Amino acid sequence: MAALWFEQVLLPDGWAQNVRVSVEAGRIDRVETGVATQPGDERHAIVLPGLANLHCHGFQRGMASLSEFRGAPDDDFWSWRDIMYRFLDRLTPEDVAAINALAFVEMMESGFTRVAEFHYLHNDADGRRYADPAETAGAVIAAAEESGIGLTLLPVFYAHGDFGGAPPAPGQRRFLSDIDGFATLVEASRSKLPADAGFGIAPHSLRAVTAGELAAILPLAGDGPIHIHAAEQMREVDASLKWSGQRPVEWLLNNADVDARWCLVHATHLTDDECDRLAASGAVAGLCPVTEANLGDGIFPATRYLAAGGAIGIGTDSNILIDAAGELRALEYSQRLRDRRRAMLGSEAVRSIGERLFREALVERRARHRRGHRNCSGPACRPLHTGDRRHRLRRCRYKHDPRPLGLRRARKLRRLRLARRAQMGFGRAPCRARRRRRALPPHGRRPARMSFDARIRAAIEGDIRSGTLRPGDKLPSEHELAALHGCARATVSKAMAALHRAGLIERRRKAGSFVADQHVHSAVLEVPDLAQLIEARGHVYRWQLLSRELAGTEVRIRGLHCEGDTVIAIETRSIVVETVPDAATERFDDVAPGTWLLAHIPWTSARHRIRAAGASAEEAHALGIAENTACLILERSTWRGEAAVTTVRQIFRGDMFDMVAHFEPSRG
Repeated sequence: MAALWFEQVLLPDGWAQNVRVSVEAGRIDRVETGVATQPGDERHAIVLPGLANLHCHGFQRGMASLSEFRGAPDDDFWSWRDIMYRFLDRLTPEDVAAINALAFVEMMESGFTRVAEFHYLHNDADGRRYADPAETAGAVIAAAEESGIGLTLLPVFYAHGDFGGAPPAPGQRRFLSDIDGFATLVEASRSKLPADAGFGIAPHSLRAVTAGELAAILPLAGDGPIHIHAAEQMREVDASLKWSGQRPVEWLLNNADVDARWCLVHATHLTDDECDRLAASGAVAGLCPVTEANLGDGIFPATRYLAAGGAIGIGTDSNILIDAAGELRALEYSQRLRDRRRAMLGSEAVRSIGERLFREALVERRARHRRGHRNCSGPACRPLHTGDRRHRLRRCRYKHDPRPLGLRRARKLRRLRLARRAQMGFGRAPCRARRRRRALPPHGRRPARMSFDARIRAAIEGDIRSGTLRPGDKLPSEHELAALHGCARATVSKAMAALHRAGLIERRRKAGSFVADQHVHSAVLEVPDLAQLIEARGHVYRWQLLSRELAGTEVRIRGLHCEGDTVIAIETRSIVVETVPDAATERFDDVAPGTWLLAHIPWTSARHRIRAAGASAEEAHALGIAENTACLILERSTWRGEAAVTTVRQIFRGDMFDMVAHFEPSRG
């Protein structure tokens, strides 16, 4: 039996001195206070119990830097969600395992020793269930085992795009389940868990689950916890009122048996009545103050809720920053900013704000432990979180990783670098499968390795061609790219110069490098955006939508291009939804489809067909010309790689449009 001896320990009854903790098979067997150290004891100065991370989407750690750029003037949670949808389209189960392992290690170093993974990435990139329904759940479990953190797995049920059973959006296809499929997923996930793991379920939100579906899936939780997003955004609250006449938390309290097994995540926007009723229910408010601040969600009414005896827990949610103390600090500071006062969450019994909030985050663990519920705390005490008094070095003792801290940290930093490269498209995230020696090609020779600058160029070009990087997006600085790749800045500069010569990026003095607009790609025949062309003449451009329909796998659009009040072109277009999923929900009533496509997806190849023909009676009427007047007809198809993007037929008035092509001698 191993033993740890501490000068000071925070126990349920307060601080204790000279504490000896006996550990048997990874679990705390006995705690003795006021005793001397014994030979063989491992000695430390100060120890705190580890916190439970109540709400986590581990894979989102990989996109932390991608969302911190200015986009639309009204950037909010919903625009951030669009970035998240695009990011997850690229993730494989191996990527999920690598990014989660990185996040879990950082949680352990921060002071969390257990995590409740709100896991909703179930399907492949096309929205189909993996052959193993728990493929990605297994990746999360493997990451927890590798890092040593305690795990409570919460498979998420997600079926709809909004209240009232609205159909899901294309970006949600990797989350979706029906009731039978979810039951299969739950059983498959449960079978993969180690003995000391916790398990529950998570109906995503009332936006994604109908009342009937909620009632049908709740028995799948058994005696485990039930977590659900609620009232994170005012738009969500307004939609709930329109749907049911009740706010999200109000509806749950009135229609579900909300008790101590439930965790309502965020619960940001509460009326006073909802706040008091939630506190009295015994349910836990799962607060994620750093993410809520990052997304501009709002401020939880913590002063009223804690005064009413409500239970709280903290989580890192999007993992934009992983810091247990930072979450508690952000909670207190949010109350100060709202009320313009200080020391809001202290109490007469516990005057120290830090100690009170830390204890409040632990109350939920102890209460559930006594009731036998295996929520975030799990059935076992996890490793202790210690601090050296001289250097204030915070250290986690890993249950499955007894190696020295320096070696663990070096391994973690290597993972961090590789995962950062993966999140920006520069290589793949680390995973065990990729460490295996690759088989030699049939001819017995290894292929020539690309130079570093060629690899950097290929990675950036691949992201531009695939649409991950869009026209106008700013690239990391050369210093950042050099640090990311572990190479000299001159190597990065060489790659960026090649991309600039190829017309893929623009280099702006003192501003940085940006993805170039589509029109700068060299081509024998350049077809400009009609809006830009007309506005360049000093005239007003206008698009008039005539019809739009979703027909099978295509969106079909018909409309008119106008210069002032004069129609200059008729357009008939089809867009392939499989290649451009967002087109299925775009109305195209205030933006021409060509302009919209240039902003949303780059094309890599195109085919033009140009001919002259007389206008039919219908075409002549639309263009305001005589029947059989000569018109220019342009037919164009574009592709992204092997995937078709769009096919368009445009009929131009011959007297109002010039087709100009620029040619250069071949340099080949």
